[in-house]
Amino acid sequence: PITPVEPDEYDLMVDNIYYRLISLEDATLEVTGDGNAYQGDVVIPDNVEYKDKTFKVTTIKAFNNSPVTSVKIGNNVTDINNSFNYCPNLTSIPASVKNMGGSYDHVFQNCANLSEFILEDGDEPIHIYDPNNEPFKNTPIKTLYWGRNCNQSFSFREVETISIGKKVTECPGIVALLGELT
Repeated sequence: PITPVEPDEYDLMVDNIYYRLISLEDATLEVTGDGNAYQGDVVIPDNVEYKDKTFKVTTIKAFNNSPVTSVKIGNNVTDINNSFNYCPNLTSIPASVKNMGGSYDHVFQNCANLSEFILEDGDEPIHIYDPNNEPFKNTPIKTLYWGRNCNQSFSFREVETISIGKKVTECPGIVALLGELT
């Protein structure tokens, strides 16, 4: 068995999930912790109750080199930064996510067993920052559902089946991919 290891920096832990405080005024938190901080199936809540205060969980910066088998992400998460690299089994992110990756951040790279990726339908476009960092690099996604507009071109090298949501009208990465499949 793998022994869980606490992350070096965190402000609070609730239900075995480590958080950093983003803003006390806005009552927002970031999920933190890589490596063996998490195992098995992880559920990131929409909100966390701590010392009689409700905090929204809005950001994830965690799960790199992690042995988790699945992660269900709460609906208040809007940003995923430098996360889910070498994390094998994540299958979907909710429609509330608006941003993936910051400058020099990698997301969803080297996830050897991630064969299905679902970006749920949503009205807000997703912003993928710095596509040169290649989100999804070395991740063999075979089945892809893309339900949101996006701002950047990027590549899904091994996709075999793609479904596009009805709200998608602009997304250079998906347009390029459709050209490769036809």
